[in-house]
Amino acid sequence: HDHDHDHDHDHDHGHDHGHDHGPEQGLVAQKKLVVAALLCLCFMIIELIGGYVAGSLAIMTDAAHLMSDLAGFLLSIVALQVGRLPADGNMSYGYSRAEVIGALVSVMFIWALTIVLLVFAVHRIMEPEIVNGKLMFILGVIGISINGILALVLGHSHSHDHGAESHSHGLGELANLFGSPNNGHDHDHDHDHDHGDEGHETGASGSSSAGAKQAINLEHLIELMNARAALQDGGAKRSNNEPKQEYKFWSTQPVTQLGDTEVESLTVGKPVEPDVPVDQIQKEPYALLAQFEWEELDLKNEAKLDEMYRLLNENYVEDDEAHFRFDYSKDFFRWALFPPGWRRDWHVGVRVKSSGKLVAFISAIPVTLHIREHSQRLPEINFLCVHKKLRSKRLAPVLIKEITRRVNLTGCFQAVYTAGNYLPTPVTENRYYHRSLNTKKLVEVGFSRLPSKMPMARMIRANALPEKPVTAGLRKMEAKDIAQACALVNKNNEDYDLKIGWAEEEFAHWHLTRDRVVYSYVVENPDTKKITDFVSFYIIPSTIIGNDKYKNLDAAYMWNYAVAGDVAKPVKKDNATPEDDEKYEKQVEEYAKIVNTRRVQIIKDALILANN
Repeated sequence: HDHDHDHDHDHDHGHDHGHDHGPEQGLVAQKKLVVAALLCLCFMIIELIGGYVAGSLAIMTDAAHLMSDLAGFLLSIVALQVGRLPADGNMSYGYSRAEVIGALVSVMFIWALTIVLLVFAVHRIMEPEIVNGKLMFILGVIGISINGILALVLGHSHSHDHGAESHSHGLGELANLFGSPNNGHDHDHDHDHDHGDEGHETGASGSSSAGAKQAINLEHLIELMNARAALQDGGAKRSNNEPKQEYKFWSTQPVTQLGDTEVESLTVGKPVEPDVPVDQIQKEPYALLAQFEWEELDLKNEAKLDEMYRLLNENYVEDDEAHFRFDYSKDFFRWALFPPGWRRDWHVGVRVKSSGKLVAFISAIPVTLHIREHSQRLPEINFLCVHKKLRSKRLAPVLIKEITRRVNLTGCFQAVYTAGNYLPTPVTENRYYHRSLNTKKLVEVGFSRLPSKMPMARMIRANALPEKPVTAGLRKMEAKDIAQACALVNKNNEDYDLKIGWAEEEFAHWHLTRDRVVYSYVVENPDTKKITDFVSFYIIPSTIIGNDKYKNLDAAYMWNYAVAGDVAKPVKKDNATPEDDEKYEKQVEEYAKIVNTRRVQIIKDALILANN
């Protein structure tokens, strides 16, 4: 920028004010600019990443501000270099005015950047997003420190010092962080001049201030929502053997509590707490702030199903390393959410009013569950999903309270649910076991790894399967097989303390083959036409995150199975003699061998069918 004083000097863009006092002074200024440019570049990258992770437009705006500063520094460096070129026939006064051209380009870049940031700011106002306030604050504090360092690097000690401008810039950053409306530079000079970077500060800092205010408002909104719910979530993974910790949310719920030894000594089951008369249940949904609203999702409507699918596709369960995310298909949701007796009011969503965006979902479906000697119709809770921007804000307990209220209004006060996280206290625990089908792909995407000193070819051979099932009479289950297959599975489950009691209508819905969703097979005796064995599995695809070669991974999950329906189970005689007991033990041992052999074989056949 050109200044007309009692003496002439040239003013670089940004923080540096390099006066023309000879080549040595120019070299010093250039070195300072290089250091400043490197500082800007490093922290700009940090702010870009941090702002994206935090969801903060203010931080992203400051990163853009640093980008403009960096551009100014680079232009000044080039201008200083060009300005030192000697005069020649074409440029009889030399190249010292190159800095003016550099300043002009810098100002044009700043205005273009301001327009882009303004567009993003308006979009953020129309569609608010939740900001990670803690990360935003940390980056802001670091930003203040960086500006202090830049002030020290770029300061100088002339009697007509413009160092106040550098310090004013730092104060502008403080104002930006705390949302002050005063975003310009204050200059207390006895001469008049125009600053391109003042326009930059006003535009960028103004947008940052709006973004910071909006972030604070949204943070406050979510905190108030959580306070209204008066709940806290406890999701740390752990096992029963780990040291116990406080679970504030679950301690408020009607579940068995940690340290409750009475549960372990029960001989007859009972509810955790007595049922409440339906007329005492809250009739209205739990209050949300004005920016949010509940919705009973009509998932028979294709557009609503698409919205729910996108929410879960982008925000549902991922593995700990964020390599894989469940990618349930819409056909899978039609299967999982519409069994006999399903209710629309048990498909619950939360929307942002201003944009209509679906940001949370929870569902329940009816199931008949047998718990020891007790049988009851109750809901199974599933697909609890909160948008990533809200995930750390404890919206999940609000959804749980609301689905609980809706279930209670039907006269039901117990439910069943599963989670990959520890639930205090779980009714039961189980572990998944994986069996590789496409070994090479699983290793390449990081799902599996090669054992030490085992080449890929050997591992592929070790996991190889026959091309066709080997069980005689194995075929796909048809509608005509439902009655026999349902009875066989129910009989097979009799020895379990916790099990589903299948009615034929429900069994048909959950087990008749749906392509790319669920597959069921039976073994039919060709002579008696009796169904003797049954096996089923369902498919859940996952998105492979960050892999250029593979985009999807399919997993077949074991569903229900039953075997040896044509083999009589040994029965112990009343008033048995020692000889009878010995005979019975041998029969039990023989029966167990038959059942185990048939079970292993039909599960291996299921692996072959899934692989095919």
